[in-house]
Amino acid sequence: MTPHAAGAAFLVSLRQLAELQQLAWASAGLALDTQAVVAARLRGLSGLGPFARGEPVLMVAEKFAAFGQAAATAAQTAARLRTPAGVMLESIEPLRRRTSFNVHRLGAARRRP
Repeated sequence: MTPHAAGAAFLVSLRQLAELQQLAWASAGLALDTQAVVAARLRGLSGLGPFARGEPVLMVAEKFAAFGQAAATAAQTAARLRTPAGVMLESIEPLRRRTSFNVHRLGAARRRP
């Protein structure tokens, strides 16, 4: 292997490492937002917090839309020949947008005094 080829392989691995790190942060953010939404909905279901009349139906319906969008994004990203980590990173984004929206909508981000 020539020194130039070895350097190129190292740069590719650094790029992949950066992409994996982005994927880890995006996954962690999704997990934290999901926990906040579940906690807010459980408070509402138990009567300890506000709960909209159509929330149970919305809880199910929004998952179909979000996961459908994530699957479509993953397919489009894979068609562009991205790395597996890149495909996952792109497909997490629609889920993150929905959970982030729910965190704010349900007031799960509010701190208690």
